[in-house]
Amino acid sequence: MAKKKWILACALVVILAAAGAFAVYRYYLSPSTRTRKVIEFIRNPENSSEPQFEALSRCGDAPFVMPTSGLIGFIWGDSFRIGASSSRD
Repeated sequence: MAKKKWILACALVVILAAAGAFAVYRYYLSPSTRTRKVIEFIRNPENSSEPQFEALSRCGDAPFVMPTSGLIGFIWGDSFRIGASSSRD
């Protein structure tokens, strides 16, 4: 019985480690995610290839202006975890 518990515990550790490694890759190391681009911009905004907006500029006929200068990394309705989005209904 003790051997089965030990094997189960080892399997659980391996599964959790794999899930953790995937999460780190997905959110911090994957070059195609916006999260990575935002982190790069925050760390070094001068070298960013992403479009940047000036403070108090207007985008087309939008009824608002950009409050600050910088990168628009995330917008209304973006999902930050499975099954959820930033919008509040």
